[in-house]
Amino acid sequence: MTEGVRLDLFGTIHIDRLGKVRGEMGRVAADAEAICLEQPADPTVCMYVAAGLRAPLFLVGTFLYQLLLFAPLVLAARDVRATEFVAVEEIADDRPLYRVDDHPIRIVSGAGPVTMLANWAVLLVLVAYDPLNVVLTVAAVFALVVPPVVVRRLDFRYPAVLLAVLSVAVAGVGYLRYAPRTTGLVGGVSVVAFIAVISATIERRNEEMLDRVTERAAENDHDRVLLVSGKAHLGGIVEAARARDIDIGQVHVSKLFRTGETFDDPPLSALPRVGGGSDRSETVPDEHHVTLGPRIGAYLLDVTLILVALAVSGAGLLVVYGLAGTPSVLALPLVVCWLLVPVGYRTLSEGLFGSTPGKRLFGLRVVEWDGSPVSLRIAAVRNLYRVFDCLLLYLPAVLDDQNRLLADRLAGTYVVRRKP
Repeated sequence: MTEGVRLDLFGTIHIDRLGKVRGEMGRVAADAEAICLEQPADPTVCMYVAAGLRAPLFLVGTFLYQLLLFAPLVLAARDVRATEFVAVEEIADDRPLYRVDDHPIRIVSGAGPVTMLANWAVLLVLVAYDPLNVVLTVAAVFALVVPPVVVRRLDFRYPAVLLAVLSVAVAGVGYLRYAPRTTGLVGGVSVVAFIAVISATIERRNEEMLDRVTERAAENDHDRVLLVSGKAHLGGIVEAARARDIDIGQVHVSKLFRTGETFDDPPLSALPRVGGGSDRSETVPDEHHVTLGPRIGAYLLDVTLILVALAVSGAGLLVVYGLAGTPSVLALPLVVCWLLVPVGYRTLSEGLFGSTPGKRLFGLRVVEWDGSPVSLRIAAVRNLYRVFDCLLLYLPAVLDDQNRLLADRLAGTYVVRRKP
């Protein structure tokens, strides 16, 4: 980067509230002459085809991830794009905007034989198990995601929002009423493949973003630049920037639906990150993380309590609908009950008290990446994502060196020992 140029960083959460992100970003960007954005150039059709041939599960996971984001994005930003993309356009004024990220689709379109073998091996096993439903699931995901995305790229914001709402409604009703177990299995495996690729390539993307920021600053004589990225990039970007002797100014760390924190010259341990490099877990206040034994014990106790709650609520529904003489309409309320009770039990317990009864008995609690208590919103995100751990038989926690669930990694949380 040119001599004397200062780099500010804004780490955002893609589904945060637009008004909050816009206000915080405007303050951090006040002195920036240009804004760089973790937004890659749109891949070509050929890149999508190449990615599908080399890593089909990753491609399905990419589209499914977008489908899962439609609802929170529409609620948070009234758009189908990440909140920061909308906020940047609104606060940029006449300052130049540069897209500096490298799209994962382009990266995967050149993936090597190991990635290809792993993707195709798992996909062929799924196809052998239930070929028709695998094909229908993949086709449905593409059909539900492509129209809103294409319409938004044509710069029709609100028609894209309407299409996204329709896609979410169709997906929800279709999954609850018609989807076989294979659909959940394909979805879970695909999202895991997507997350694995994103985690494996994030350090490379951090370096390439810094390369492009450097080039844009040098070409246009910018003295101060703001780089807006997902907050999971912050630790890696700061570490790489310091290795290049790049002057780091303000670093803003967003918090979901809450006021974020802005640091001057922060230590790496204070910044979230995904991928290699420094240990992000050192921000958690406990000396060590919890082994599988206490977590399994807490899980079994919580499952027992959840089953009791389901039995009681189910019996109540049977009585109510039996007295009303309409047992034929009982199926949908029972399904809703089975979905809401486990998520609600864990979300309320962790969001209000820091732990479920099972965790409390075994001396455990849930915290955010910086050691602070989880909010109700973060607890809800964590427990909604637990569906993927369930589909994968909790193997991510068994294979992880810190025994973290996939849901913990997605929500940025840890399970640690309670303070005495």
